[in-house]
Amino acid sequence: MRTGDASQGTLLTARLRVDDDGFVVGVRLPAAPLRRREQDAAAAVWRFRYDPARDDAGRPIASTVEQAFVLRR
Repeated sequence: MRTGDASQGTLLTARLRVDDDGFVVGVRLPAAPLRRREQDAAAAVWRFRYDPARDDAGRPIASTVEQAFVLRR
């Protein structure tokens, strides 16, 4: 989701599916058309790696997270 222009840049939020190893395996972008710079930044989330979520027994599990980031002007 794009939440508009902030004083530091444009805030963009992507919904990511993260596997039990912490790798991004799916990305959902805002429904609105993205400008070239936003497309490039959103494509970069495929390189992110996370500590995976854990179940009650402490085992890593797949999860969905929202990752917000600011595109500087």
